[in-house]
Amino acid sequence: MEHGYSMEFKEIREYVPGDDTRFIDWKATARRAELMLREYYRESESDIVIVISATRQMLAGRLGERRYDYVARVAAEIVASQIHSYNRVGLVITGVARLAVPLTRVTEASLKRFTDTLARVPIFLGRDEYRLPTPSMLIQGMGVLGKTLYIYITDLTMEGDVEMISLLRGLGHVVYVISPAAVHFDIRELEGVERVLYLASQVETEERRREAEERLGAMGVPVVEMGPDTMFDYIMARFEEFRRLTPT
Repeated sequence: MEHGYSMEFKEIREYVPGDDTRFIDWKATARRAELMLREYYRESESDIVIVISATRQMLAGRLGERRYDYVARVAAEIVASQIHSYNRVGLVITGVARLAVPLTRVTEASLKRFTDTLARVPIFLGRDEYRLPTPSMLIQGMGVLGKTLYIYITDLTMEGDVEMISLLRGLGHVVYVISPAAVHFDIRELEGVERVLYLASQVETEERRREAEERLGAMGVPVVEMGPDTMFDYIMARFEEFRRLTPT
């Protein structure tokens, strides 16, 4: 953490010549009979890029209840949480479509641009093939200039997503993964034998997911799984905690 002034208190310590005298704690000074200073964490600016890997599987299902619909709501919540902050936010949607909003400060006006972009993902997939993101799309195309926090939303079914995350980490960026696991969504309406058979059919897929999560863990990339019942407040709390602990 960098030192400075914000609403988040860090500690009271002895005054050192050169410290800002505005932050002297006079009550602590009176108790200790020496100058004491209140220290705070600095309110730092961050660049945040949200990457959504919109696979065909993520877009399948009943409109309004698809995995993508939940993902879009989470992305919109994260963008809205940054209104009037000092942070710049960007959005990239890859897969069946390539849509983007370059890094910008979030206001009420620009928030509509983000939500409109999230809504432009096609409902009918046709025969479109999944298109992997490229480094230029996630970096130069976003206007990334320095160390950036990437919120990568992926179901971890595409090998290319893990490779791209590895590349971003290798370039010194910070990555946080939100993963809408298929099994959490698909078993909602299944009961009895159908539920057991479906879970058995997903063993291989879940093994691949676990392997991907282990690889990401080895890179120091946290993964938060989400399902249809995951509270947005939980995801936002985890995101804010992660962003605070890893300033960019």
